[in-house]
Amino acid sequence: MYYKILFGILCFSFCSCKVINNYQTECYSVSEDATYIIDVTLESKSILKDLSKIKINGIDGVLFRGVTGKNCVTQKPLIQQTKSEVINNKFINSIYKNRGGCEKYITKIEQLETGPILGVSKQLYQHKYRLTINKDLLRKDLINAGLLKELNSIF
Repeated sequence: MYYKILFGILCFSFCSCKVINNYQTECYSVSEDATYIIDVTLESKSILKDLSKIKINGIDGVLFRGVTGKNCVTQKPLIQQTKSEVINNKFINSIYKNRGGCEKYITKIEQLETGPILGVSKQLYQHKYRLTINKDLLRKDLINAGLLKELNSIF
């Protein structure tokens, strides 16, 4: 457990990403028009005033972690390389450095719940949002950036 935490701290100390590690993504549904509807749960020390953390963590989950399935099949991450292998890519940097870099992929955001986590010595808040992410547009931009191969180029 401690090795995973240490590894996570080391990985994220070398990049300028503002991704908060203590988040979870869960698939709510996958629609016919190739959009993911995911629930993103995030813990923070204060109430969120800016939704960019939720949005970036939602995109990060789709790109690098995948989305666990509860109401739908678990979705694999779009990028198979590790984050440290692609962190210097111009496209990836544009998503994380610019607060609005992921805006065009998120078509809807809905707050589900926000409140303090009870029974914790430090005051922590849990935020749960539902995001609708345009997976096809994200995939197309990943192909244009050279991070994914087109399906027809495989055959």
